[in-house]
Amino acid sequence: MKIQIVANQVDLSNHHRDYIEMQMSSLENQCSKLTDESVSVKVSVRSGSLKHTFVLSALLIIPGLDMRAESTDPKLEVAVKKLASKLSKQISKYKTKHAGRKRILIDAKLKKSEIKAPMLQEIYDVPEKSDKDLLKKITKRKVFSDLIPMSALEALKAMLELDHTFFVFVNNDTDRYNLMYVRRNNKGYGLVELESKSGVLNYKLSDFF
Repeated sequence: MKIQIVANQVDLSNHHRDYIEMQMSSLENQCSKLTDESVSVKVSVRSGSLKHTFVLSALLIIPGLDMRAESTDPKLEVAVKKLASKLSKQISKYKTKHAGRKRILIDAKLKKSEIKAPMLQEIYDVPEKSDKDLLKKITKRKVFSDLIPMSALEALKAMLELDHTFFVFVNNDTDRYNLMYVRRNNKGYGLVELESKSGVLNYKLSDFF
């Protein structure tokens, strides 16, 4: 992991810089993949509005995922510990979330034969002589490519601005294709996340956690 320290109108001693690097490097204990050169953390140090107060902000960049944290304290060492703790909690939270999804996928009790798909069943049960008539009902096709990664909120705003009933996008938090749609009977909006072994981009977030 690459560590960058930026001091804004604050003089940092070598001791303080070494301490920041030590605390940020400790995050690697949570996951050996964080030692990868493509992972970086930038720590900015500046004076707060209150006299003799340090304000620290950090940006941990993992391919496909950014984690941010901020801390304030009169003592620099304390502020650094708070900062590292906040990043640590974010990493643990993401690992837990990712592990939960993985357990669902590999759950031996979940068999394909037990998965009910009435819509697919209706299509499969159509007699062969009616297949052509069924295909004729597909009157329009769309191809989605080079989608811009965005958050679910940004996708919802874009869908509303375009006055569409659905919107396909790449979720920048999970690097997976998502489908935002309008639910029937004014029941709000729905979000479908397509689960896959890897994301859209060349790297996989699972490689880092």
